[in-house]
Amino acid sequence: MSQKTISDIGAIVNLRSFRLDKNPNVASLFNKGLWGFSKRYRRRWGFLGKGARVLFYGDKGIRIAARIEKKHESSELVEEWASDPTGYPYHIILNLINKKVGKINPIARKELVDVYNIPLAKQGFRGMGLTIFGVRPKKTPGITYPIEKFNEIWTEFLNRNNLSEIPSGPSGIADEITAYVAEKSKMISQFPNMSEADTISTIVEPLLGILGWEILDLDEVQREYQIKGRKGTDSVDLALKLNGQPKVFVEVKSVGTALDEVAERQVINYAFNEGVDWCALTNGREIRVYGAFYGKTTQQRLLFRLAIEEYLNNLNELMRISKKKIQKLGDYAKTRYATKMIKRWIQKSEDRLVKDIASETNLEKEKVQEAFKRFMADLK
Repeated sequence: MSQKTISDIGAIVNLRSFRLDKNPNVASLFNKGLWGFSKRYRRRWGFLGKGARVLFYGDKGIRIAARIEKKHESSELVEEWASDPTGYPYHIILNLINKKVGKINPIARKELVDVYNIPLAKQGFRGMGLTIFGVRPKKTPGITYPIEKFNEIWTEFLNRNNLSEIPSGPSGIADEITAYVAEKSKMISQFPNMSEADTISTIVEPLLGILGWEILDLDEVQREYQIKGRKGTDSVDLALKLNGQPKVFVEVKSVGTALDEVAERQVINYAFNEGVDWCALTNGREIRVYGAFYGKTTQQRLLFRLAIEEYLNNLNELMRISKKKIQKLGDYAKTRYATKMIKRWIQKSEDRLVKDIASETNLEKEKVQEAFKRFMADLK
């Protein structure tokens, strides 16, 4: 079998269900990023390699995207596979791009059939635990569909769920961020009174470099970018540019300076007045990202905030301001802003909604209020 590059191969894995009560084996995927195949899939498993993309199908739709970190054949017991702990010896270890399925907008079975022309989906991939997409499917045993179809499905799934890829491998973003967090957290502890200039050069710019911005290219990252201020000319610490045009303003405070509302309004005003959609405020310990035109108040404009120790577990969020993903931030910002406004409207109507629901369902008002509070807590 000839060796394929990771871009030449994709796979859909049929789990049947993501629910533990229906498919206990799925616990290994959520707990360990581990999945396995029986001996009948040995040939197809052979096509998979480190970095290959995998989509997981279950409950009538694709609900998880992942990349393979490594694969190996193993006879060891897997405790999550209680019914047959050694029956799936061909293992893959995955980096899950999304680890939860509850709020995912899936690519449904009907879409796979009608839009992407995947006939196997018509019966829910019944009897097919692993479907391989690759080049020359008609001439290569084990490859069922062309890779172009997989690329379309993959891209649509990520886009509709506002997901960002986490590259795999030693040089991947996850490993770089892990090393960055360890090194910079130690530096911040050692030099808590670091100046603003040092914060920019030793903490902020290295992070932007990991996110794909060319720090030494003035056409891409410009320091002390000149803007119009209330009293003449002012400047923002960093302007991240594409095709020579600013896309993100970054205002930096020293490591020891708290990020307050005055600083938030400052950077938002800079972006708003210059017609720049996105801006960020950071002191090295924390980063806050705003959409200058997505809301009226500071909180409405806030897209996300992360402390440095949260970067690794929230890579999808952090990657939104990467050079590769910044052009897609608008879709996320619109959805985020709409969600905040919906939540605000519901909160304003709480008394009427609770009363109407209690009347409609004959439930105690206290129970409805309790359910309402849980619902609002889940509505991010």
